[in-house]
Amino acid sequence: MRQILIVGIVSVLAVLGLQNVAAQAPLLVAQVDQKAAKDAKKAKNKRVCRYVRETGSRIRERVCRKQKDWDRMEERAKENVRDAYDGSNRNTTGAGQT
Repeated sequence: MRQILIVGIVSVLAVLGLQNVAAQAPLLVAQVDQKAAKDAKKAKNKRVCRYVRETGSRIRERVCRKQKDWDRMEERAKENVRDAYDGSNRNTTGAGQT
């Protein structure tokens, strides 16, 4: 999809007589992609603070971690819920087993 878009942009620029710009278009797209990758990496290393409430408590505590750590914790929580759900659907009583 992205290659089709680049080819389309290059074609339009070439038709308009902007061959120099058309030749540089893929380079500009590559530079934008590199900048986006760097920005994403910086965002993952950025320190994010959240207010967290322990189960059974009404008091919130401020916890600061890197975004990648928050993402990792969220993924683990999803896996735990998925595992608990999968485990609850299993026939653990032994009834009906041969």
